[in-house]
Amino acid sequence: MLANVSYKIHVAPGSRSASVAEFDPKPPATDGELVHLTLEDGRVLNCQIVDDSPYCAVVGDAPIVERRQTIRIE
Repeated sequence: MLANVSYKIHVAPGSRSASVAEFDPKPPATDGELVHLTLEDGRVLNCQIVDDSPYCAVVGDAPIVERRQTIRIE
């Protein structure tokens, strides 16, 4: 299911990668389920739902969905 939600990305001190994503509202997913979060800059993160909390653990990068209608040949 696709949905637009507000989010905040929290980065651990001393790290350059996201560690926690905070959703508003929480996605309709169950505890432990992975959801793909497409950021405004086009990056995609895998986020693991934690209980009923609005916070999700960022567990890595997700595959980037190809959005081009045609493949460009050079």
